Amino acid sequence: MVGKDTSRRAGLTHERVIDCACTLTREHGLQNWTIRDLATALDVVPSVIYHYFPTKTQIHDQIRDQICAELTLPDTHLNWQEWFTQALTALRDILLRYTGLTRHVMDSLEHGLPPRPLIPFFETAIVKLTEAGLEENAIPAYTMIVNVALDAIEHHDRQSPLSSNHHDITAMVNKLEPLAKESPALAMMRDDYLAHLPTPSGERISERYFRLLIRSLLTGIEQELMPQHS
Repeated sequence: MVGKDTSRRAGLTHERVIDCACTLTREHGLQNWTIRDLATALDVVPSVIYHYFPTKTQIHDQIRDQICAELTLPDTHLNWQEWFTQALTALRDILLRYTGLTRHVMDSLEHGLPPRPLIPFFETAIVKLTEAGLEENAIPAYTMIVNVALDAIEHHDRQSPLSSNHHDITAMVNKLEPLAKESPALAMMRDDYLAHLPTPSGERISERYFRLLIRSLLTGIEQELMPQHS
């Protein structure tokens, strides 16, 4: 009986490994599959995977870059507020298909390793803010926009049962019961918003919240950071 070849397998490439890793991430979440799972899906032994990628972190980085490359930037002729709203909503849609990826993108940014496929977004964003009149405030405005957007996306991502840091909204709602009996405001928050998030309408509510959050932030930036002309 001949076992699996531990050398390079015929037809296996870096691209095939990452494509398969992206599929596993979409199906199970970034943190919920192992190198052994990846090897099994590709019908090789784990040592073959390490031949292409010495560490799992390298695979995660390649997944990050491949998924971020799916982002198509909006028309640059849009006004800066609509451009950001469309770009960030599109980025949200892409990242939320792959549980755990938003956190990995955020960690990469914090370590000075922005995903290369997002460089066009960064460049265009700064141009849009500068052209809008923010000038020396373009960088602070950009930082606020990206931080708020990614935090909101990551918070929603944690609601997925595939998240390694799962935020159980249903359990949260149930735990609010004693205090909600004492607080009409808390009961309203629970009944009118939180209780709907785990339901089929939850995604629509969350997306509306995200758009409202971004538009409110952009309006605030316009009012507070742009030079006011009398």
